[in-house]
Parts: sequence; structure tokens; C-alpha cells
Amino acid sequence: MFFKDISKKMFGVLMAATLIQGLTGCKKWLEVNPATRISEDEQFSSQQGYIDALFGTYQKMADLGAYGGLGTYRFIDVLAQYYENKSGQTNTFYGQTARYAYTSDVNTQQNVRAAISSIWSGYYGAIAQANYILKNLQQHQVLAGTAFNIVKGEALAIRAAIHFDLLRMFAPAYLNGANDTALAIPYMEQFTIEPQAKLSVGAVLAKCETDLKEAEQLLSVYPSIDQIAANQGSTSSELFLMYRQNHVNYWAAKAILARLYLYKGDKVNALKYATEVINSGRFSFINPGTLSVDATTDASDITFTPEHIFR
Repeated sequence: MFFKDISKKMFGVLMAATLIQGLTGCKKWLEVNPATRISEDEQFSSQQGYIDALFGTYQKMADLGAYGGLGTYRFIDVLAQYYENKSGQTNTFYGQTARYAYTSDVNTQQNVRAAISSIWSGYYGAIAQANYILKNLQQHQVLAGTAFNIVKGEALAIRAAIHFDLLRMFAPAYLNGANDTALAIPYMEQFTIEPQAKLSVGAVLAKCETDLKEAEQLLSVYPSIDQIAANQGSTSSELFLMYRQNHVNYWAAKAILARLYLYKGDKVNALKYATEVINSGRFSFINPGTLSVDATTDASDITFTPEHIFR
């Protein structure tokens, strides 16, 4: 009887140990990350992690809800009357948008509101990605030198440029300071889901200027720029520094500053920055005499690449 009780107890202990081991194994199994997901610390443990995150920011900017669609040709350009509107149909999404008739039809009103909401969330989503990079740059001492300057400079310039576009879309026009104190939009400087209070038009412009000026200084470490035309190669052997025309580069920061100053009515600074870009000798208007529009040849450049400061 004594041995029988011992056997029962030993069996119980073994079962408990097996159960604990099984649960531990299950926990480890459940903690395995999918191949497409990595932790934040792992993401920003190398230079490549920052580069990937930066490319992710550009991808967000290219979404259909942002610059890849609604923020340009699908909605904003229609509002700007960039298209000749000959259609007599006034009950379509584009017809109503072109006529600014947002409330004349219930369905169209909902579609227009959905488009506006997509632009708002799409642009702020890209800003959040830029802030995600800036947050980790501050927390992790991984990048240094040129790589640090470029990654931080691009993230700051992106943040400022998108806020500037949001301001022009969703806030009262500056009008040479007439609406300087009018409430505008939140300026997101942190990676957070907490709602932020709206700032005045003047305050948003000031923050855009601060970010762009810092970006200009940081990006000055690499002023070279590679054209994207198919018949030209890169001047850099390092992948991250290739084809800077695809990134918010040093000259792009200056060009955005020129736009911002012109919007504020500061023509002196607008001229200064615009002249610096023009006189850089790195960009030129397309020459119709030498332009090839045959898309089947390597020499074709139907997007007028030399005119692009940042695309």
C-alpha cells in the first residue's frame, strides 16, 4: 500500500512536470514572431532597419489615400480645376467634387467625406511613420555621420512637408498674416496615438519652418543628386545614396522652404531659396528640341526628369 501511494504521488509529480514543460513549450511556440514582423528593437538595431523604415514612409506617402491618388489627381487636382469638366453629369463623385457640391446628394456627400477622411488619415499615417523613425533615432545610438544626418533630415523634411500640405488643405489661408491666430491642425511631433490640440496657422508654419531648416542643415552633408532618367546611372556606389532624386534631398528641403515662404508672403526668403535651387545647376527645364517621347527606347524621358527636384 505504501509503495502504491508513492507510485501515485510520483506519477502526479511527473504529470505536473510534463504539463509545466508543455505549457512552457506552448508559450515559446506562441511567442514566435511571423516572418513578416520583427520587434521594434530588432528593427532599429542596424542601419538597414532605419533605411527600411524610411522606405516604408515613402510607401505610405504613395498610398491611394495620400499622394498616390486622392491627395493629387483623384481629388485635390479636381478641386483645383486641373481638368476640363465638360460632362453634364452632376451626380457623380468627380462631377460633384469639381462643382464643390458636397451636400447636394447623400451618396456623393458620403463619398466625398470618405475621400477627405482618407486624405487626413493617410497623410497623418505617413507623419506617424516619420515620427517613429525620429523616436528611435533618439533612443538608439546606431547611426552616425552621413547616414544619421540623411535619415533624420529626410524624416524631418517629410514631417514638415506633409504638415504644410495639410495646413493648406484644412486650415484658413494665411493671407499675409490675416489668419495667423486662426486654429488650424495638430502638429504631430511625437509617435503617439493620443489626440493633440490644434495649433494656430502661424504656429504650424513656424514648426514647419523649424523642421525644414534643421533638415536642410542635416541633408547638406550630401548635396549630390542623381537623375532618374533611364539613360543615366548613379554617381554613388552605396545603395542608400543612389538616386537621391527619389528622396527628400538637400535641394528638395530648400525648394519646400521656398514654397513655405512664398505662402507666408515672405518674398525675400522665397526668392533666396528658389534662386539657390535654380542656380545649383542640378536641374533644368526640358529642351523640346532634344526630347524623346518614344517610350520604347532607353533615351525616352516623358516625365521630364531634369525638372524634378524630388519625386
